[in-house]
Amino acid sequence: MDELNTKNKLIKSAMELFLEKGYEGIKVEDITKEAGVAKGTFYTYFKAKDDIFIDVISKMMEIYIDILKNLKFEEGELKKNIKKIVSLMYKTSYKHKAMYKVISLIFKNPHLLSKLFESEFPFKKMSEDIYIKLLESSKNEVRDEVIENKKIFITVLGKILDAYMFELFEIKEFKSSGKIKKITEEELEYHIKIISNTIYLAIKK
Repeated sequence: MDELNTKNKLIKSAMELFLEKGYEGIKVEDITKEAGVAKGTFYTYFKAKDDIFIDVISKMMEIYIDILKNLKFEEGELKKNIKKIVSLMYKTSYKHKAMYKVISLIFKNPHLLSKLFESEFPFKKMSEDIYIKLLESSKNEVRDEVIENKKIFITVLGKILDAYMFELFEIKEFKSSGKIKKITEEELEYHIKIISNTIYLAIKK
């Protein structure tokens, strides 16, 4: 088995285990056992469980990258453009509920979140580019201080989206038996409208 295949096998096994049991419920030996390799092999590719978890999260978030990279904004349509982002993020997260539940774990752990943003994290760059395009497509509608402080806007917007999703999907803690709250299409659309309007009112002139 070549090195790339071994690493990918470890990541695949870790992903399956994190989906089933969360982060805290998994040990390195659980991952190597699932992958069918010796425990020492794990440390050829990763320093600790944190590092493979970061790789798993990056892999999971590729689905958001595939969707966001094709997002097009309409000039001078700030409210409509905000709703496009919120709708895509929320509908994708709800469609892939089990995956999002694992992703949500990292936003509740400051240590892991810090490591994620220190790593080569494609979603971070992609989301920053999208938010900047949003602002640039509606410059005349957005308050000057928001345009001048893009990084703060990006950080705050990301936190609002995640915090609201945690509450909407009722993600309190990870339990292998726990499920994300089921909501109807109408309920999802209602909440998308509410959070979109909240962001719009916060940044419009």
